[in-house]
Amino acid sequence: MTFEGKLERYDGRAAWLYVEVPELIGAPGPFGMRSVTVTIAGETFTTKLWPMKDPAGRGFLPISRALCERLGWEVGKTRTIQLSA
Repeated sequence: MTFEGKLERYDGRAAWLYVEVPELIGAPGPFGMRSVTVTIAGETFTTKLWPMKDPAGRGFLPISRALCERLGWEVGKTRTIQLSA
């Protein structure tokens, strides 16, 4: 799956960066999380895709601050993201 994802920030007690994913892919594991391989601007890594409590079947893709710094990716900006299960 390839899509345009906007970097967002959750400002709760433990602030974190994420991209909303339009649909979940892969087999669900504990707590509904799914293992995925992600490619953003030539950077490839594996992580867990978290389900949203949403009838549309969307998910959250956590993004590390280190990756954002390497890519110069700021909150509110979009990037092309490729996911595979």
